[in-house]
Amino acid sequence: MAMLTMSDGCKLFYERRGSGRPVLLVHGWMGSHRLWEPTFAELMRDHDVIALDLRGHGRSDRPLSRYTYARYAEDLKEVVDQLDLNGVVLVGWSMGCGVSMLYHHLFGPHRLAALALVAGSPKLVRDREAGWAYGMSPEMHRKILTEVAKSRPVYAKLLTDGIFHAGMPQSVRDLAFQTALEASLLCALDSFEDGGHLDLRAGLETIQLPVSVFHGRTDFLASFAAAEYVARTIPGAELVAFDLSVHAPQWEEPERFHEGLRALISRI
Repeated sequence: MAMLTMSDGCKLFYERRGSGRPVLLVHGWMGSHRLWEPTFAELMRDHDVIALDLRGHGRSDRPLSRYTYARYAEDLKEVVDQLDLNGVVLVGWSMGCGVSMLYHHLFGPHRLAALALVAGSPKLVRDREAGWAYGMSPEMHRKILTEVAKSRPVYAKLLTDGIFHAGMPQSVRDLAFQTALEASLLCALDSFEDGGHLDLRAGLETIQLPVSVFHGRTDFLASFAAAEYVARTIPGAELVAFDLSVHAPQWEEPERFHEGLRALISRI
């Protein structure tokens, strides 16, 4: 197995295949590198594709320390530095989208050439005082934390059934469910709680890289209005809307999703 050791001793699993411009794929909450399989297979033909398991997920270590977006962003920096990647296309899906935004907030365009922001939001929870109306309610955020702590398999089943359109094969839903159960419970609780407190709107205007925002119109986890906000706030960003997708366009509309990724890479 290919593993990288982070500065705190945590070992991260990754898969790497192909040659050319590096593309780093970052999965979402309770996911793993396996949820990038269609994209990995498509891009490895002419790109250097790296798909990793964030700490607490998949085959990576499960330390007892806190799981935060900031630590995930630090891990991404250590990954690109250890692998000596330059001109990286950073592709973040769902929670990985937020981690990718935070990476740029913390480290600027360090080793990056472009950002692909997939099915994410700069702020997960609605906040009237902060002028943000597009996330879930604070009550829903607390309820999800309670449900995951009480019975993660039950909630994971509801989640992984709901993120795909109705025509998605059961085998794909089963894969998402399996990866959700592989994640550390502490990781699931910590990262979701941390995400509820983050506001990544500040700094979006400073991103000067080519950016594409990929989002399903019927996404119930991260609203389409949030994607529209991100696309109009980042200078020159392009919004790619998916009429048939809920929360996973790389599975639901893979051909169009990969066309969009290749179009983004062509803008570099």
